[in-house]
Amino acid sequence: MSPTKAGFEDGQVQSCDEESQQHNSEKEGTANDRKDMYRMGKQQELRRNFGLVSIFGYSMILMATWENTLTTLFIPLTNGGPGGAIVMFLVTTIGMGLVVVSMAEMASMQGTHVWRPASEVFSAFQDNAGWGSIGLSVMLGQLAPIFSLLGSDAATHMSEELQDASHTLPRAMIWTGVVNSSLGFVMLLTFMICLGDNGLPLSGFLAQVHPDWDLPLNSVIITFATVAFNTIASMGTAAILSSYAISITCMFYKRCQKEELLPSKFSLGKSGIWVNGMAVLWLLNAIGFAFFPTYPHPTPDLFNWNILIYGIVVTASLAYFYARARNSYVGPVQYLNKDA
Repeated sequence: MSPTKAGFEDGQVQSCDEESQQHNSEKEGTANDRKDMYRMGKQQELRRNFGLVSIFGYSMILMATWENTLTTLFIPLTNGGPGGAIVMFLVTTIGMGLVVVSMAEMASMQGTHVWRPASEVFSAFQDNAGWGSIGLSVMLGQLAPIFSLLGSDAATHMSEELQDASHTLPRAMIWTGVVNSSLGFVMLLTFMICLGDNGLPLSGFLAQVHPDWDLPLNSVIITFATVAFNTIASMGTAAILSSYAISITCMFYKRCQKEELLPSKFSLGKSGIWVNGMAVLWLLNAIGFAFFPTYPHPTPDLFNWNILIYGIVVTASLAYFYARARNSYVGPVQYLNKDA
């Protein structure tokens, strides 16, 4: 064998080894990723080709807070008015912030011209739905920002495709929440200031009375569309918030019992028990208001039937679990391999 040919073959073998190592890195991720998968007794099946920037972009697009803020504005404008919409968005941002950092910890374990109208907007608290209480009306308007701020945990569904997931995932979740809530608030504030004293958007269109039917037909159509959307939004919202509440309650309970938590690269430390506790309290409040109707004294066609649907689903799920699934379901494990 000639020296030239031997050198070529050595170089070819080295190139193949480097290519194999690069493939393994993309497939199996970092050493911490491999350690976590080994600890849970799972086989890596997906390629880990996402980093912090890419997963942050994915979560930002999916969460889409500023877009959802616009599409759900009819809820806080009806319940609370412009002032209530702004205040409840800020309150919800804080509440959801507690939820996001709690979930992030678990994921790691696995211009002057506008100030005059702005002051009017911030003080414009209204009970347009007729609840008889501005405070209650404002609280009911929180369904819109809750719906708009859901989704920062979406990155968890891509965790097996992330490089150094225990480090990247919680940071992507938190930054998604921070940036999306900021954009949503800017959009909300801008819209309310531009709205000024004209009341509801398209108020002239909504107030038109059909000459033949003597009915505000446009308002009737929009109202039914509103009720339908409210039903879908509140059902999905209640279900997601319930899953958050159960998960965070488990963390809160473990901390109260002083049980050892799994190691993580993002930890709430000693403040964790307070953050978890406040997050659970806020979630219980949010879940309760998700079942309220948009208007008081609703007729059957305007009622929020989600409490009934929710109850049926939960009852059926529990019945199925005790009848069959408890004998076959294998829940999440802390350690399958104790030496990890």
